[in-house]
Amino acid sequence: MQNEISFKRRLLKNSYLVVTAAWLITLSFIVDNYWSGGSSPEALKKSIGNYVARQENDFDALVKDTAFVTRLAHKNYNEPLLQQLSEKKYFLFILAKKEFVRYEAYDLLFWNTQVTDPTASMGSMQAKTGFIQLPNGYYVWRREEVNGLTAIALIPVKWNYAITNEYLENSFAVNNDLSNFTISLQPGQNSIKSKEGLFLFSLVQNAAITVPHDTLPASIFRLLAAMVIFLLAHLMASYVVQKSFYKGIAFLGGFILIVRVASYYLPIPLNLRQFELFDPAIYGSNAILRSLGDLLINAVLFLWLLLFIRHYIQEKNIVINVQKPVFKWLLIFSGITALLACTLVCGHIILSMVADSQISFDVINFFTLSAYSVIGFVVLGCVAISYFFLTQVIIYLLQPLLPKNKLVITLYATIVGLVILTIRINEPNVGFDICLLSWMLVYLLLQDNEHFFLLASQIISSRLIFWLFFFSLSISSIIIIEND
Repeated sequence: MQNEISFKRRLLKNSYLVVTAAWLITLSFIVDNYWSGGSSPEALKKSIGNYVARQENDFDALVKDTAFVTRLAHKNYNEPLLQQLSEKKYFLFILAKKEFVRYEAYDLLFWNTQVTDPTASMGSMQAKTGFIQLPNGYYVWRREEVNGLTAIALIPVKWNYAITNEYLENSFAVNNDLSNFTISLQPGQNSIKSKEGLFLFSLVQNAAITVPHDTLPASIFRLLAAMVIFLLAHLMASYVVQKSFYKGIAFLGGFILIVRVASYYLPIPLNLRQFELFDPAIYGSNAILRSLGDLLINAVLFLWLLLFIRHYIQEKNIVINVQKPVFKWLLIFSGITALLACTLVCGHIILSMVADSQISFDVINFFTLSAYSVIGFVVLGCVAISYFFLTQVIIYLLQPLLPKNKLVITLYATIVGLVILTIRINEPNVGFDICLLSWMLVYLLLQDNEHFFLLASQIISSRLIFWLFFFSLSISSIIIIEND
């Protein structure tokens, strides 16, 4: 009862963190609603309608200056003027009708872009404005006769490239928030009209909207709120662990597990699928590690828990005392199995990241690297550090149960490992598993050497450098072999 009251008092003492997180979440909703108001179909219709009208007015003002149009047709312009015209949001063309030919044809005298050109039929069209699909996109066109010349404006509305890349995207020219809309040539609720009131096209919202997107400020506020809540959980776990080591670990571990599982099914702290980092096409292994972003979050959270355990397990001098031989051998077997399990899991995660993902780790070919490569290296580092700390905790707990001979744990690991490999003999990656077992035996021999054992309270640079080199060499070997 007293502990419960003390816990509540400690929670009240840190209640300012709860208030801070609540305000951040409130601000995120306010910001999201404010910006998303501009993402409604009506607001987007108004935005693109105003965009088209501005370009129409600019073109009409330009062609009113007949002397200027004639000057352009005769190529009487300088570089600053050409630069000014090329910066316009629409594409300008001036044509002249060919004489003494049996069919109607036009010469192109001036243009301010290399992106597209008008079709041959545009010069002879009787209408003043309209909507057309060209090979690279959809355009509102507008034409005007000026002193025997034909001036045409092509106002880009939506790009429609046959082949896309990071530079050529099939997006709207005016607003990125229109990604969930398509163009229809039939009048509808969100019809776009010319300045004369003529129908041009309609915006139609896709029937299946992929993933709802939050605004950038709202996403930042929610991530900050999540960090504040995690800070509160860490402070409360640090308080509980002073009373009881196991309760403190259970509190922090339970909190991390509940929040992480909930985030798979609920937008906590926000819908993570909206970010490319969480795209399974880049990396996806299973239902838990379904994207690079999920792997990064899981690795960071697991590393956080391990750092917490590793710090307090030595501060509290936690030792497992078991008198009955049956329980003693059961704990030894469980510990050795845990060592093998985490070796196999971490090894296969690294293998999957290199072999089964779209992430380049080929540092020799620098230009093949991307932002995902950087994040991938961060994940590899988190996985390696987590493995190192977890195995140190397991070895630390097993040492009082084992005989004084330091080679005993290696012998036990060999026996249990061979049993597990026998069970997994039909698995496709059994060769890789054998290499992992051999690597783990070398690793355990190095851990038994007191010159290489690294305590949390004794970060010795020479030992740290050795382990950094050891894990870097091991991961690099997997990358090199898989890349070949």
